[in-house]
Amino acid sequence: MSKDSEFRITGKHVLLGMVLFFGGIMAANGWMAYQAVTTFDGLEREDPYRRGKDYNQVIEEAQKQAALGWQVEMVAEISGVDAFVRLNVTMRDKTGVPLNDLDGVALFWRPVDDGLDVDVTLKRQGDGLYVGEIQLPAHGQWDVRLEMKDGSGNKLNHRERIIVRAAA
Repeated sequence: MSKDSEFRITGKHVLLGMVLFFGGIMAANGWMAYQAVTTFDGLEREDPYRRGKDYNQVIEEAQKQAALGWQVEMVAEISGVDAFVRLNVTMRDKTGVPLNDLDGVALFWRPVDDGLDVDVTLKRQGDGLYVGEIQLPAHGQWDVRLEMKDGSGNKLNHRERIIVRAAA
């Protein structure tokens, strides 16, 4: 081999190597950013700015609710095969007397899927018991948001998380 046929790294080689190296990094980052933006279905939040701005009202409503002293016991009976839920809600006042004259609604809310939320009106059963039955559109994690109101405008908001699993 002669000296003229030996491979030599020139400025063009270095420039091409740097362009390819950093171009590959930028392409990979661009692809990951695209995937992150187009596949994100994170937590659903309704108008977070307004919710934050109205926080004082939320605190005031929580204080009114605490002063009422209403006691709530919520039990979800779940049939995992078909995602059927029977929600049993027992309401009592602060002295333990059953509250039988309330109107109630339970909203089943999916924390990670927008558009699957469903609600059910609770039916009075007597002795402070309210029942609602619903077939949910999917198995998995659900937040149950309960709202109970009396004729005077007093209300209770309560939330619990349930997990609806398919039968094993």
